[in-house]
Amino acid sequence: MRSGAHSRALGRLRGEQLEFALDRVDDQIDVTSRAFLGLTVACARCHDQNSDPISQCDYYALAGIFQSTDTLSGGQRAVDGIMDTHDLHATILHLLGLDHEALTHNYAGRDFRLTNVSGKVAGKILL
Repeated sequence: MRSGAHSRALGRLRGEQLEFALDRVDDQIDVTSRAFLGLTVACARCHDQNSDPISQCDYYALAGIFQSTDTLSGGQRAVDGIMDTHDLHATILHLLGLDHEALTHNYAGRDFRLTNVSGKVAGKILL
């Protein structure tokens, strides 16, 4: 089920492209609400209940914001030097003066690096 206003805003898309765009916006709302509000609001995409943490109107207002912005996912618009997420995290930690290889967390009796085994400081952008 889709809101009429939201569907009209995406009117230039058809079929799988439309479904992908709607799902991408839904994922962005889900990640944002979990990270900053500590709750899930995905049920507001399909229905509006008094017990829901946000209304369907608020959900689609947020969806309109995400839909109207450019999403640079997967390096689609990058021309040169696509950086992996782990590399970005390693570089940020390096800029903060922290050794990303020394930062670990223990899980199931094993130490894991926060930047995974593939995280490397991107020296090229630090010039």
